[in-house]
Amino acid sequence: MFKKAAEPAIGTTFADALEMQASGQTASNATELASIARGASRDDRSFWLLPVLIALFGLALRLYRLNYESYWGDEIFAFALVKLPWGAMHAAMVKDVVHPPLHYYLLHEWFQWFGFGTLQGRLLSAIMGTLAIPALYGLAKLLSDRQTALISALLLAASQLSIQYSQEARAYALLLLLTIASSYFFLRAVKERRPLFWWLFVAAAVLVECTHYFGLLALFSLAAFGALYRRAHPIPRSWWIGGSLIIGAFLAAWLASGPLHEALYGPKMASERGKAWSERWFAPFELVNVFNNGRPNALYGLAPLWTFFCGGLIFSLPAAIGLVRSLGNRDKQNSAVSCESAAFLLLSSALPVMISLTMGLFIRFYEYRYLSFCVAPYYVLVARGMTSFRSRLAAPLLASVALFYSVFALRANYFVPYKEDFRDSMTYLAAHSQPGDCYAVIPRGEDYHFHMAREVYASGMPPLTFTPIEALQDRDCARSWLITYTRGDFSDLVRLKRNIRNQLDARFAAIDRQSYFWIALDLYDTRPSGRPSAALFQRPEGNR
Repeated sequence: MFKKAAEPAIGTTFADALEMQASGQTASNATELASIARGASRDDRSFWLLPVLIALFGLALRLYRLNYESYWGDEIFAFALVKLPWGAMHAAMVKDVVHPPLHYYLLHEWFQWFGFGTLQGRLLSAIMGTLAIPALYGLAKLLSDRQTALISALLLAASQLSIQYSQEARAYALLLLLTIASSYFFLRAVKERRPLFWWLFVAAAVLVECTHYFGLLALFSLAAFGALYRRAHPIPRSWWIGGSLIIGAFLAAWLASGPLHEALYGPKMASERGKAWSERWFAPFELVNVFNNGRPNALYGLAPLWTFFCGGLIFSLPAAIGLVRSLGNRDKQNSAVSCESAAFLLLSSALPVMISLTMGLFIRFYEYRYLSFCVAPYYVLVARGMTSFRSRLAAPLLASVALFYSVFALRANYFVPYKEDFRDSMTYLAAHSQPGDCYAVIPRGEDYHFHMAREVYASGMPPLTFTPIEALQDRDCARSWLITYTRGDFSDLVRLKRNIRNQLDARFAAIDRQSYFWIALDLYDTRPSGRPSAALFQRPEGNR
């Protein structure tokens, strides 16, 4: 009796069973349906339990030591900018030219609700980075199966790159979330041809382009997939035209408000033209190693060579195996779907990288953080490869190894400094400065970083007035602070710091000397009796 009762159980609840019993149906039938409904309810709870636990695990990793590092230069710029009124904030964004406004607007309103503070600024990114985990779960499940989706979410939860930018008051965590959302809505619209999902995709695409210009590369990848599979999944022409007009209108409105003119005629972009940044032959391998969590010693500089091999075996090899098996699937029924999913993931993860690396040959237009959103489809490729083996133990074992390797690499995120220490240096300077002190910054042009850092970490203190190092002898200063900024410890900056400090040490008495990560403070007695000659601070030829 009721042999197929299990089939309609998805929509059956315990209340439905009670109604059936009350309406005169047999007790055995109602009891059977109630039992099935209880089982379905338990299945629903267990279905969401693992994704929720993975998201909570990712949240914990993103909150741990969230405010341990000082704000670095870009974060300080964002913090100082969003404290301004809307008009002044927009003018500053136009001058900056390299970033669209959405993250700044969100951060501005976020601070209005939760107060200004470095912790609050990073908390917004931590939330966005955490939301990207269940979003990737949904995208991966749409492209593959639940096991692949769970592994994809787990890889993103422990991703060194995602955690790094989820602990930074910048736009990259938001960009990751929005690119995943736009991909999800796009695929649903293409496969189901439902207008709701198409216009949700258009809305997400507008948010992507308003978050970061490199988000346009993610949208281009989606358009390339749509063009490649236009016969299998035809999209109404009216959808394409309407969506393109809306996306283009928002971008044009923003660019017309000032950034386009500033990019063409302003000094910032002019200084970047002609600078090759990604001409290094190993740049693609370096980027993949970053995706593979291959920076256990530090988040800056070149990673150890062994990480390229280990990360390649743990992450890249499964991704390659998954691609090959998807393209070589002999099951005719599933072959087309498998190839489509593989093509989508390959386009989403590789095409933006190829375009940006090519552009980087001619202009400083490549930083791996700009492409951090590509890590999401890459992890789905990795997860597909891990689940492609016949053994049931293969996928859990490979995922466990990847998780262990990723968590091991997080020591660099949590315990190895990688951001210049504006916080402690500016706090110390504020506590030990005296009226009449003079301040000089090397290298030239970095004054604005310390102006903004003063606003962040010494709020309420008078702004600093900086004197060019060559003009110290013209100022009547009893004490002079030399502030050196050697971000990245580049050799030319280190040489310049050493040269200027040696010249000052030879002429003046050093009162105090403090060293912080990539920032140093040197205090000298520069009373008029010990003024240096005009030729003292000539910079070496190699540093001009």
